[in-house]
Amino acid sequence: MKQSKLFVTISSFILGGMTLFAQPPNDDCSGAIHLDIASSEATAIKVDGDTRNTVDEKGDSIPVCSANFYRDAVWYSFIAPDTIPAQGISIKMYYAETAEDILTLGVALYASCEGSVDNQPLFCKNSPDGDRILLGHYCPDLLPGETYYIRVWSASGTAADWTEGWGTFRIAAFVNEPVPEALDVIWDGGGFNGGIGDWTVESIRCGKDNNQNPVDSSFAKWTWAIGGETKGYFQNGQRIGSETGCLGAMVFDSDFMDNGGLEGNIGNGPCPGFQEGTLTSTWIDLSGLNAPAVYLWFYQYCYDNQSDFFVEYTFDDLQWISIEVNPDPKIIEWPPPIPHPWSGEGVVTWSSNSRFYPYPIQDYIQLPFLDHR
Repeated sequence: MKQSKLFVTISSFILGGMTLFAQPPNDDCSGAIHLDIASSEATAIKVDGDTRNTVDEKGDSIPVCSANFYRDAVWYSFIAPDTIPAQGISIKMYYAETAEDILTLGVALYASCEGSVDNQPLFCKNSPDGDRILLGHYCPDLLPGETYYIRVWSASGTAADWTEGWGTFRIAAFVNEPVPEALDVIWDGGGFNGGIGDWTVESIRCGKDNNQNPVDSSFAKWTWAIGGETKGYFQNGQRIGSETGCLGAMVFDSDFMDNGGLEGNIGNGPCPGFQEGTLTSTWIDLSGLNAPAVYLWFYQYCYDNQSDFFVEYTFDDLQWISIEVNPDPKIIEWPPPIPHPWSGEGVVTWSSNSRFYPYPIQDYIQLPFLDHR
């Protein structure tokens, strides 16, 4: 059956020197506008979006990771294909291109429009990496032929005036370009699919509570979570967008450690900041490898503010080589390859020294080597 594409034009009226905008027809999940999945970004049709004159969603019962920005959200939908391409599918937003555009946005993905705590978003972020939801070969785990719903909002309104950031944008769905295979994986021990595996965690320190009493350092540790989901008050429900993130990831949830996920509980959680802990692999055998370079490849999603995060490795358990991976206070999500010479056996460690609610999430850690092809 031929599918039709629906375009929506928002009319405006000039009255008394004020511009009035019609309420968007997709202001509610039940009115979500359908998106067709194009074969590439170049062939994708960008559907217009507009969050102006939306009804405040503050009372909406569909769960969301945003505390305030989401209130001017509009909705879209798509049907999951029978097979998710290996290179993945993107739902991408285009904005900050015209004077009417929103300046930054947030987006969430749902399996239904049900207003229930059970309808948790499969993906939910303010200012998503690449301005998109990336539907990979594994994650989120989509059911063929099922309809999924996309919630888009401006991420610059204030609690005092949630309409401050609203505006226009464009949205499209398409299959990503194939990724060239330039790397051969020689170790793949950091997927954390279903659990921590044979990695080990070490709790090093917590800060003091609000009464300046020392706190048991055993709470300063990396933990495994399905989807790598965070549980702190300020950044609840954040997840990593890696290839296998929905199967599990490791989290150093310093937001939750500091406040226990409760409003007004800063510094009274199980482990107030600063917190410090490590996540360490088993010994990795690279003996006999003949390659010009070996890369440490991993996915990370992190909010870094007055915190330090390092990747460290050793070949003798005595001398450790340390590499700072995210020195700037910002949200990052990337697969950063770090080229370094490896030989014999090695151990790799993630070290987190955190404050002010960062939430580093690690997944899909591999050691590929540079192929001569």
